[in-house]
Amino acid sequence: MADLPVLHGIRVLDLTDQRGSLCGRILADLGADVIKVEAPAGGSERRAGPFWDDDPKSGNSLWFLAYNAGKRGITLNIHKIAGRHVLSMLARKASFLIESAPAGTFDELGIGWNSLHAINPSLIYASVTDFGSDGPYAHYQSSDLIALAMGGLMYTQGDADRAPVGFTLGQAYLHAGAEAAAGVLMAHYQRERSGEGQRVDVSAQEAVTWGLMNAAQVWDVNHINTMRGGTVRPRLDGAHYRMHWPTKDGYVTFFPRGDWGGLSAWILDEEFSDDPALYRDWSSVGTMTLTQAEMDHLEKLAIAFFATKSSLELYEGAVKWRFNLYPVFTTQQLLHYTQLRERDFWIDVTHEERGATLTYPGSFAKTSTTSPAVRGRAPLLGEHNAQIYQGELGLSAAELAILWGEGTI
Repeated sequence: MADLPVLHGIRVLDLTDQRGSLCGRILADLGADVIKVEAPAGGSERRAGPFWDDDPKSGNSLWFLAYNAGKRGITLNIHKIAGRHVLSMLARKASFLIESAPAGTFDELGIGWNSLHAINPSLIYASVTDFGSDGPYAHYQSSDLIALAMGGLMYTQGDADRAPVGFTLGQAYLHAGAEAAAGVLMAHYQRERSGEGQRVDVSAQEAVTWGLMNAAQVWDVNHINTMRGGTVRPRLDGAHYRMHWPTKDGYVTFFPRGDWGGLSAWILDEEFSDDPALYRDWSSVGTMTLTQAEMDHLEKLAIAFFATKSSLELYEGAVKWRFNLYPVFTTQQLLHYTQLRERDFWIDVTHEERGATLTYPGSFAKTSTTSPAVRGRAPLLGEHNAQIYQGELGLSAAELAILWGEGTI
């Protein structure tokens, strides 16, 4: 008999938007039966660009498709009394419930942690909010960009002579979703021992700050703030050295702490330059001991050399000449990168409703038994209403018709 997924038999009610949808996606990859619960008109994720075929009216948000893959989908209006009653019925048989409404929303509706724990003591209830469920900022409105800024990460991003910048793709809510998945799995482990469910409270701001532990250590050790450096990094003495370098077709990261020797040997071997600076005894000289003038001179030599080669040529040369350099991949390059292809990282998922196949990132980890896996496309709006409400919850066709007619589903 084949090994079952880690979370086989676990049912998850996923009432999140962008703030927490990655949590449900991770749990689905681990084998849980994740039911995406949306408003009858669809959740805000379906309106988050970019869109398949660049058509906002299609509802085919690439965000929604990516972070809701492997889930089933139902529609339910929890702002109606009948909708809250149905949710309570679903919660009786659920293992986890995850939601990302503004702090206190579900409590005010009578379907918060205390209410649902009373009818299902083993339920694990996770809330993902911008600032957490309590404290002076609990009810402030926010966004992914605000969480990046107030979490401290934005302060470290961008060029040193300019204001901090955000990211092209949202990151704060993905951090929050991943931390929520970790939180509910820890609570699940404890429930296996005690039988009791728990409340898991995740703040997007705190999830971002958690990723900056190194910045706190830099302050403790050196008493300086970790500053944004763009393509360069500062030394404690005020000098700086380049990290990211242009190539013939893109960029590489070359962090020459003690690696000028390998690059110098390669440049000399190809007779690209005969500059005296390349002949130094690099066994005792590193970036931390070079003067700024010396580093600037070496930088000009390296930039000229890098401009003659592609990023992958430089990477292959770095392996041969034993110095630390690696390409800055574009998404297209990642799709064709040998290492990821050989490990079957990319997975093709069929979208039969469109007669097409899309490529998704696959397992985030490999295990010796049953690895996490993409278990199908994201659900269409209300796709599993009949299957879940009638086939599993036991509602009759007449009851379902009434709920639909009054706008509950």
